[in-house]
Amino acid sequence: MVVRFHKLSLAVLFSIFSAVLFSATTFAAPNIDKLAKGKWLQLSTSDFDIITDLDEKKARRLMDDLEAFKYFQQSLMGVQLIPELGPLRILALGSGSSFKHMDLPKTWAGVFVITEDRFYSIANVDNYSDDLKKPSFGRQVLLHEYTHFLSRFSQNRRSFPLWYEEGKAEYLGTFKFDGEKIYLGNPKAIMFRTQGLYSRTGNLDINVEEILTTKELPIRSDKLGDRAVIDRFYARAFFIMHYLNSAPELRKSLGMYLGALSAGQTEAEALQLAFNQNFEQFEQSVKDYVLGGLMMRVISLNDGSIKFPEPEIKLAKLDSDGFKAQVGHFISE
Repeated sequence: MVVRFHKLSLAVLFSIFSAVLFSATTFAAPNIDKLAKGKWLQLSTSDFDIITDLDEKKARRLMDDLEAFKYFQQSLMGVQLIPELGPLRILALGSGSSFKHMDLPKTWAGVFVITEDRFYSIANVDNYSDDLKKPSFGRQVLLHEYTHFLSRFSQNRRSFPLWYEEGKAEYLGTFKFDGEKIYLGNPKAIMFRTQGLYSRTGNLDINVEEILTTKELPIRSDKLGDRAVIDRFYARAFFIMHYLNSAPELRKSLGMYLGALSAGQTEAEALQLAFNQNFEQFEQSVKDYVLGGLMMRVISLNDGSIKFPEPEIKLAKLDSDGFKAQVGHFISE
């Protein structure tokens, strides 16, 4: 396998949403009657069961992306799911108005839910596109949520810090396969979060100590101040993870850091052991990397080709009653 890095510039846009993970949760009642008026498709493979109001071309592209991402994670990254898990069911809502009818918190763009009897994901896939030059927010949300699924149901599941789980989901959510190479870390995919990297005076502010020591976020809060906290956390976690994936020695040090935490050391102790840096020094390293230009990771095999399997996709059109019969799976009681 060949890994190359392409330097990219960082533009500053504004943060919009946060994607979240819950082990069990109750949402307000969605407006099923309004949703049922849409044109719905059901696409199924052995690994995914998708209900969506995207048109067929985009829906098939979405399924192909998920299958390719699963193959990448399992065959090239070594992630193995627990046996006999069954397919992940996804409600992929193709417009902002459709997503609003689910009556989820306004700042959410997606959620992965585990209850006592099921698991599923709901994602806003508005303007879905796999264009490397103009990646869509909806695609990033979808792959982010599936990364949480893989982490939760991995045979070798471990407990990781919050920043690592969210930063990894954001970083791997930039996955793109163009038929020849795999691309990771394209910052254009997460530009909507980048405002959280900067202070009001325009200075880059990663705040490594705060991010690495954060244990929970005010996900359910409606306060504007808490919304800003969540946005900043996601942006900073992504760019810390981006930095740590920019070189093999940094990935090795990251493994040492996580191992030290598992052994009971504090974040400061683990950072010193793995990187020989304190919080302030590590902060500067991340800042220098971000300001110096991000390195997008490009992966190819030695023979120049990566063969991804082509899944057999079953497709059905759902009328109003058919949609209502399926959507119940995505409503937790």
